[in-house]
Amino acid sequence: MAAGKKKKNLITLLGMTAVLALLVVGYLAASSWKKNEEENGETEEPDIVLLSLPKEEIASIEVKSKEFPFTILAGESGWEFAGDAEFDVSAGTADAMKEKLAQFTAETAVLADAEDLAEYGLEEPEFTVTATLKDGSSRAVRLGDPAGAGAGYYACTDGSRDVYVVSEEVRGAFAGGQDALLEKAAVPEFTAEKATGLKLSGDAFPPFTVAKNTGEQAELMGIYQYSLLLTGVYPVPVTVDFTAFSELMKKYVGMSLGELVSYHEQDKQQYGLDRPETALTVTYTDAESSEDREFTVYFGGMNETQTHRYVCLEGSGQTFMMEQEKAEELLAADTFALVDRYTQMVNITLIGGMNIAYGDTVRRVDITHNSETGETGQEVVTDYITVDGKSLNEEEDDEFRTLYQEIIALKLTRELTEEDVIGEEPVLVLEFLDKDGAGVLRSVRYLKLEGIGQELAVEVDGVCLFAADAAAVEELTGLLKDYRP
Repeated sequence: MAAGKKKKNLITLLGMTAVLALLVVGYLAASSWKKNEEENGETEEPDIVLLSLPKEEIASIEVKSKEFPFTILAGESGWEFAGDAEFDVSAGTADAMKEKLAQFTAETAVLADAEDLAEYGLEEPEFTVTATLKDGSSRAVRLGDPAGAGAGYYACTDGSRDVYVVSEEVRGAFAGGQDALLEKAAVPEFTAEKATGLKLSGDAFPPFTVAKNTGEQAELMGIYQYSLLLTGVYPVPVTVDFTAFSELMKKYVGMSLGELVSYHEQDKQQYGLDRPETALTVTYTDAESSEDREFTVYFGGMNETQTHRYVCLEGSGQTFMMEQEKAEELLAADTFALVDRYTQMVNITLIGGMNIAYGDTVRRVDITHNSETGETGQEVVTDYITVDGKSLNEEEDDEFRTLYQEIIALKLTRELTEEDVIGEEPVLVLEFLDKDGAGVLRSVRYLKLEGIGQELAVEVDGVCLFAADAAAVEELTGLLKDYRP
């Protein structure tokens, strides 16, 4: 019977009286469309304006629905959620609602003065949206049933029985519910190359800090903008390989906090986030402002099934549930993978010479850096190298620089363990001297490991933390023995 009614109603729509009524309703929109058609040759029918409100005068928007009824208020500092100050309203979602209400349009007219709005889901509509202006006046629209697959939804203005079809986009502006209306906390956007630090604190995972070297340790390559130090893992700070750090930071870029659980600050206690022990802090350089910034994610308790972990972002009252597997991936960083393997990578322009010892042989290298002003006014530095008291000519200078590249290319292989027994007599000693020739910038000694012939312990500035390949050290020692300028 309902189908017969709609057919009858459609015939009524074709009647002259109904047509004239709809022409009056759509007069302004039709006039605008006709003018546009004449100017551009377009043939699309115009949208029908059901509401036209002064956008800046909209003071509140109320959405009545069974699932998530709400009212938002346009305050001086942004949108507010009526009755819940902790609800952070998404400005983008609220502004989209205001835009739609300021010019609420339909795509097609269905029926003027419908007998039964229930046939279109408009008697008790799924959504009733009311815009209240600053002067206290208000206008409302009703959104009802689907008009057909992909055809939009039935709608009418409150107090009218004229039925129209609005697009899915128009309805969608009001139908997102809490998920769309709430501005969820999220980690800031940054790139791995712009990351400048990473800090983990807590007891569940080994704590550590990666931060910029601000002068607490000599930067021996002379490139402070890429100089990072790892602290908290070893007895002394260790230089971090910048490329390895950038690779690690890729898993923190775009880090998702997971599913929202609560947006109330008071709920954090039940999730173990009122006094969290585990915290992960990322520092980075903002691409637009070039300023150093940071954010911290706190990790709380587990859910009942032990599959997810509760987390929150510092400064936000919202609690999220992150997959435990993802949480462990973020917290269990491989710190040794960050360590700069080239422990004696010292820029030759920063040293005044070297002491080299192997077996009973001790050799001396002296380097003088003379600075002069060139013809263009720029500073020109000329190096003079002496090996074992002999001044090198240009060809010999090139030979030493080739050897020097072999010296600084020795790499670490692994961390030493408590089981490793370190011998006392060094196989090779390399001392990189300060420019004044008195102080030592970096001292490296290669010591035997008892019972392990393929590796040697590496002592850097008096501290043994890592091992190196014994064959590589032996090969370098052979080059040093053969080198006679």
